[in-house]
Order: sequence, then C-alpha cells, then structure tokens
Amino acid sequence: MKILLVQPPNYSMSRFFSNSEPLALECLAGAVPGHDVKLLDMRSDDEPIEAALETFQPDIVGLTAYTTEVGVAL
Repeated sequence: MKILLVQPPNYSMSRFFSNSEPLALECLAGAVPGHDVKLLDMRSDDEPIEAALETFQPDIVGLTAYTTEVGVAL
C-alpha cells in the first residue's frame, strides 16, 4: 500500500514549529513496515501536494497540523 503523509505549510504566527522535523509523521511512517511511505513536509519541500499525488499515486493520505494551522490543513 502506498501512503502519503503530509505536514502542511505554516502560514500562521506559530513559526516556532516550522523548523522542527515532522516527528509525528516520521513515527507513523516507522510504524507501518512493509508499506511504501512518502513524507511531504510542505514547510520545507517545494513540491506542491498536487504533484506528489500525481507522481506517487497514494492509496491513503494522512495529514497532521498544529491547531494554528487548521485553516491551511483544511
């Protein structure tokens, strides 16, 4: 199964979190051995989500966000 895990870009005032690794997604990726997992950290990667969806063609997409990023995540 192909799984795409996404951390949305941070446009909010909580830029404190923007320099940290997406540890929640990294832990989740490590918890599903035997699956093809791709992490897309949109805070640092230039790849748009549409391109990741088209090239990787995931079966499942997971998303995480801080409360201040809920607007961007939606």
